[in-house]
Amino acid sequence: MFDALTRRVEQNNRGWKTLARIKAIAETGMRHSQVMRLQLHDMWLDHDPPVVLVNQPGKDGRRHSKPLTKQGVASFRLFIEKNAFGKFSQSSVYKSWKLACEDAGVPFFNPYRLRHTWVTTLRAEGLDLADVQELLGRTSAKTTARYAMVTTARSFCNSRPSPGMDTVEDTRR
Repeated sequence: MFDALTRRVEQNNRGWKTLARIKAIAETGMRHSQVMRLQLHDMWLDHDPPVVLVNQPGKDGRRHSKPLTKQGVASFRLFIEKNAFGKFSQSSVYKSWKLACEDAGVPFFNPYRLRHTWVTTLRAEGLDLADVQELLGRTSAKTTARYAMVTTARSFCNSRPSPGMDTVEDTRR
């Protein structure tokens, strides 16, 4: 998916901010509204471990941090480089995502599913529900459990790349 979106952006030399925003969502499980409220001082990319702070979580969430993989750091460096800060149209994200799905030959799915995929991947890799709840900034374990549908094939999921970056798991079972 991301390869198709990246090719489209490179061919047209437009959509860089959208690409950076979608990668940020995939790497952190953030909502689009949380991505809109990010500021440069929320990104600690050279910290050990690198993290992004969610200072304005919204939806009755709490402030929390999200650790980043190497791919996550690269995604947020792109975010900074392309100045993807601030408000953006959710419909523009949908449009770009829909075209990338078509290019990749994948049925369209809501980009919000990237949040579900991130959580499901964390659970499949062995994180317990309380840890996932903390990473989401959730106050309710019940809501977290709804997001965190775990497949029975843990060994398959453990061999997968970073959450949401190369493959996307459909969590609508």
